[in-house]
Amino acid sequence: MGNDGGSISKVQNLKLSLDPEVKRSKIETNEFNSVSRWKVCRVTNTPLRLPIVSDYKGYLYNKESILEWMLASPSKGCYSTSQIKQLSHIKRIHDVVELANLDEVKTASGIFLRCNFGDDILGDDMKSTFVYVVPCGDVLPRITTELSSSNDKSMKCPQCMTPCSKENIIPINPQATQDIQRLKDRYQRLSRDNLYHDGTAKKRKKMKRRRGANEATLSSKKTKI
Repeated sequence: MGNDGGSISKVQNLKLSLDPEVKRSKIETNEFNSVSRWKVCRVTNTPLRLPIVSDYKGYLYNKESILEWMLASPSKGCYSTSQIKQLSHIKRIHDVVELANLDEVKTASGIFLRCNFGDDILGDDMKSTFVYVVPCGDVLPRITTELSSSNDKSMKCPQCMTPCSKENIIPINPQATQDIQRLKDRYQRLSRDNLYHDGTAKKRKKMKRRRGANEATLSSKKTKI
């Protein structure tokens, strides 16, 4: 209890021993959000390599990883509980959009993604935030889409001139609460309208309903006879 520092050491050891798993998970999450989200596939933690796809949340995945997810059976234990929860909204290829207007560039510190519209490297010291346009998938600095048109009906992708709407401009790796909420609201509207993330209409299962109605009609006629 004197000035030898013994009691201080015990307190420090006690603090370090409290919930090490929780502390480590928080550190890993913060590191992933700030650095790896532009470099690593969200589901496999492998480096992002073209072709790359994105879901309605604006998250980045290797296309190969998503194809493997759709072909695999989660019940066989290939994926963890957290991975299954994270990818539960991706059931068809239309639930993601393949990104365009990107290149891979090699630097002294590794391979990075570069947006061809302005040659900005994604992830390190970016000068602006980035978005992509549905359905074409072109990646662009956000400011270019904000300035391209004030009229939502006449808006076009600045890269390929494909008609689009402000609703279908998706922030990549969004951090602002309003962006995250907007993407959630958009996903709910698409679900109500029976549409996928890429704008493709979902096929309605009408045949089974028609068969059931026809069988019920036939059975009622036989009963009357």
